[in-house]
Amino acid sequence: YMNTGSTFQSTFQSDFSVSCWFKQNSVSSHMALFGSRKTSDPRNAVLAYITNTNAIVFWVEVNGTPKIQSSFTHTSDYNWHHFCGTVKQTGDKVEVRCYIDGEYKSLASNTVTLSSYENSAPLAIGARNYASSDPDTYFDGKLNEVAIFDSALSDGDLSQYQSASGEIAALYNNGIPGDLTSFEPVSWWKMGDTEGGAGTTIADEIGENNGTLIGEINFTTDVPTI
Repeated sequence: YMNTGSTFQSTFQSDFSVSCWFKQNSVSSHMALFGSRKTSDPRNAVLAYITNTNAIVFWVEVNGTPKIQSSFTHTSDYNWHHFCGTVKQTGDKVEVRCYIDGEYKSLASNTVTLSSYENSAPLAIGARNYASSDPDTYFDGKLNEVAIFDSALSDGDLSQYQSASGEIAALYNNGIPGDLTSFEPVSWWKMGDTEGGAGTTIADEIGENNGTLIGEINFTTDVPTI
């Protein structure tokens, strides 16, 4: 997995989005796309994972309030897919939306104040990291083009199960990963492109949060295409 070295606490205290491309190898157990969790009270968490029953869950928990879980059924076909989760404060509620391959899949909301989010666990990519214990829920497969944004990316105000427009559609880019510079991400990791598929450091293309690879990691030329 990759340790980003940052909690992204200030980013997660207001509207944000997380995007990545993934290609899983199995469905035998839960596998995190990314995650950071504080399990002591008051609990806080931002994480997304694929379950062993073919579902994707995007989970936000703030200051011990009931967690917001946006989830949907996902066919594990072992191909490349694009995931994006957006989080938006609307009045006293927080809305958590999920998109897969540019399609709006699920929405969950609850009465939460994002500015109360506090978590000392650095965000992990390909695992769920904790403030006071070792990571778990390791991802079995490939991850690419991971990015964090300090806004809830727009989708064209569409209905569930419709293909998005706006920033979500541009990010998906018809299944071809593109240059994310114009989206102004907080951090963006190409997951090996810049390093030529070698080493244990993954450069943050935008910010200063260079990632550290931990454990057995294999680089590959198998890149996202739809």
